[in-house]
Amino acid sequence: MVLKLRFLISLTALIWLLLQSARPATAQTLDYFYDPTFTPPNVVGGSGGLASSILAHDDGRYMVGGGVQTIVPYQIKKFVRFHNDGSIDDSFSTFANPLVAGAMRFYQDGYLVHGTTGMTKMNMDGSLPGFPMSYLNHPFKPSLPPFPEYRMYAVTDDDMILQVGRFYPDSNNLSERRFLVRVYPDGSPDHSFEPLQTDAPPDGRISGLWRTPDGKWMITGTFNHVEGFETPSIARLNQDFSVDTTFKSPFPDYSWSVKILRGDNPTELSGTIDHLNRSYITVIDPNLAFPGPIFGIKYYRLLPGGEIDTTFQAPELEDTRYTMSPASPEDVPGIIECISFEPDGTLIVGGSFRKVNGHPRGNIAKLNEDGSLIENAFHRQGADTALWLGGWFDNPVVFTYARLDDGRLMVGGTFSRYDGHDQWGVVRLVPSPVGVEEYDGNGVLKVFPNPTHDVLWIEMPEEPAHEVWSFHVFDLTGALVIQESSRGSTTMQLSLGSLQNGMYVLQVSNGKIRYSQRIVKH
Repeated sequence: MVLKLRFLISLTALIWLLLQSARPATAQTLDYFYDPTFTPPNVVGGSGGLASSILAHDDGRYMVGGGVQTIVPYQIKKFVRFHNDGSIDDSFSTFANPLVAGAMRFYQDGYLVHGTTGMTKMNMDGSLPGFPMSYLNHPFKPSLPPFPEYRMYAVTDDDMILQVGRFYPDSNNLSERRFLVRVYPDGSPDHSFEPLQTDAPPDGRISGLWRTPDGKWMITGTFNHVEGFETPSIARLNQDFSVDTTFKSPFPDYSWSVKILRGDNPTELSGTIDHLNRSYITVIDPNLAFPGPIFGIKYYRLLPGGEIDTTFQAPELEDTRYTMSPASPEDVPGIIECISFEPDGTLIVGGSFRKVNGHPRGNIAKLNEDGSLIENAFHRQGADTALWLGGWFDNPVVFTYARLDDGRLMVGGTFSRYDGHDQWGVVRLVPSPVGVEEYDGNGVLKVFPNPTHDVLWIEMPEEPAHEVWSFHVFDLTGALVIQESSRGSTTMQLSLGSLQNGMYVLQVSNGKIRYSQRIVKH
């Protein structure tokens, strides 16, 4: 009898587990909302301006680099540093800076910056200690093109600087060109570094250099072979900079222009190479690049061996910023500029696009791991406007990310408005720790006023109002800061007076139905 009873209990438990596993699960993913506690003055961007790089200091300050804007009085040089609340850090001066910043990272006690005129070091106060460009200005610079060209840099663990491009450091013999060189922290050349041999056309170059999670190096550029190994346009180098023959390009020749997309590292330059060593790239198919290169752009995820990952289906992007004949604006593809890796394996993509798979988006969207669109994230205006003083209209673009340690996201680019807020070039976004703004019930939860200085009124749907409702308020770290309950009423008054200004998440639940809503205390 006891054995039969135990068998029945086990069978019942097994049936219950099977029924539970058969129930449809509601996938949870983070959405990101404009952070009203970061409100910098509108000095980033402007006509011709761009926030192209963002660095996050440990103390909460943000360094933003980009192009010069031309509108007075909203005119900065090429860099600006903000405090955590968005106010300008006056201890940093950009008065003497000669660069337009394309990329930057922390380096020793300052910054290492790459711009239109090359690379230089910059102190924390904005002053320039000087940095000789040894491999650009040398006795063997040819009198005719192709001229020396500096494209990108990276830093090794021992603070040596790697530069890629096209260089002539040793002679005026074209066969002795270098495409990857190494310099000391003072900018002087490391002549012990062996030249990386590539076969390239006369105007060939290495244009991209990104570190992989396991300490190797991905390079992209105009080449067919690296150290005699055929791997057109993209290759992987070992830690000692020899070619890694376990990776082979899937493209036929160097005319297929390949670029690894920018990543979201907040302290150094990073490409979108995930923890599985899969690389997210753009490719210009020369067979499709007509009437312009934008029409030939494709997006792929490459597996660790270089094969195209067929499980990743890049989204269809549409843009409306061009008026090219015979193409209508709807026929113009959008562009992805940067990707941020989410903790749950999803992707945030930014760039220049107004639709993703037919769904409106403001140049920022969220994708599943397979490339499909997550429809209930970033479905608001986003970075939808770039309208400057004097009526000058530019194209809104999300160009760069910096993922902060607390889960927030800094977003930079060319825009004058984000989610309806008048803010130029850089915004901070906060995640919802409970997923996107949705509810499990059929009713509508009303919360007002929102933002509020103190009292928040919550109106529950009438039908389940007789239930006991619990009210939980969480800060952005997920910590519970307020807990209340109510029964038999359709409205609830909640005081936020004890909270600091900022964004919070309100959860309202009766044990069967749960509502989630972002609220702001100001």
